Amino acid sequence: MGSVPNYQGSLGTIGNYPEAFDQYVRVYNDLGAAVAEGDVYFLDWKRDADSLAVAARPTLVACATSAVARQVVVVTEAIADKAWGTVQWRGHCKKVAAASTTAVDDYLQGVNASAVSGDDGTSQTADSFGIAITDEDTVAGFCEAVLFGTLATIG
Repeated sequence: MGSVPNYQGSLGTIGNYPEAFDQYVRVYNDLGAAVAEGDVYFLDWKRDADSLAVAARPTLVACATSAVARQVVVVTEAIADKAWGTVQWRGHCKKVAAASTTAVDDYLQGVNASAVSGDDGTSQTADSFGIAITDEDTVAGFCEAVLFGTLATIG
């Protein structure tokens, strides 16, 4: 049986992306309440609702049914109301709030008026913003995922 030098196959591919694959952005939280690590939101570019002297952009808005594709982001650290924090929009994400039905290889979608991702099934749709790489933990309510970094709708 032969061998191929330096062949890695699929060994270690999850979480081993080029450093630039994981993408984050700082956002201003003006939702009126703190947001938690793993929460799912739309990224918004409107001026902050707090009407700061210097406009705060980008901000977060709750996911809502939309025919217009939007950037879905996942909160990477708790962010108090009227404070700045970090969200992730692409790459290996270790904590995504997930529906109880989410299993490995299920696609993730935003859910109208919820900070918890929905199970988009095993076929990618226009609503899909990522794919689960672990099952949803029935106690904690989170999964690990790969976020695509593409725009998604909520149908």
